[in-house]
Amino acid sequence: MALSAELGWGLSPKEAESYAHALQSLLPHDASYAEFRKVCAYYHTNHALVEVLRNHGHPSNTHEWQVWEVNIAQILHKNGLAWSRDGAVELKDLIQIAQAALLASLPSFRYKSSFYTWAYKVVVLCIRRHIRDTKATKRGHQADSLDENPELDLPDPRQIDPSEQLMGSMLHHTIHAILLQHGDERLAKIFDLYAVHDRPTAEIARTFDLHPSRVRALLTDARKVLRNHPEMQAWR
Repeated sequence: MALSAELGWGLSPKEAESYAHALQSLLPHDASYAEFRKVCAYYHTNHALVEVLRNHGHPSNTHEWQVWEVNIAQILHKNGLAWSRDGAVELKDLIQIAQAALLASLPSFRYKSSFYTWAYKVVVLCIRRHIRDTKATKRGHQADSLDENPELDLPDPRQIDPSEQLMGSMLHHTIHAILLQHGDERLAKIFDLYAVHDRPTAEIARTFDLHPSRVRALLTDARKVLRNHPEMQAWR
């Protein structure tokens, strides 16, 4: 697998064949190469954990689910879901409910994001639904919606996810390669300084001996190039 060599994964021929077989079931036949790279990278960094969680007979199954008990508790605390106003539901009960939902949902994980990001959403939605339904049943009417929490789409920033680090590196490499193809070598360097290193346009202008308005124009060009490029559209 060429991607293994490019990213230094060191896959054996047998492992590469196993990856290819798995990816066939995860990707549509008309998937772009950019989509293939993204799913393949998430598969590489997440599939071992997913298989352990799915396999009750695996020696590490119990340990990994214990780790996820802690993860679930942290997710619930972060989203204000680790409590019940009337004390009818304890945290340990919510964790068990979330674990059951996570286990039942594992077959639907398609490696389009990191496992942690996907599981985060499963846990929050499951517990919100459980609390809402419990309140509605007890009160005999529809409870207020619990789906308006802007934190839902944001995984815990304290969680260090190697697959997200890898995807960030791949995305940066893709952006740099696309902008280099544009013809103006400065475009890639200027965009990198602005978007990655957070340099102000005035500083970038001095670096390249340009007027700040010219730097802003080049950044606009870079955004247009990236927005219209097929490889970048696959990352959305």
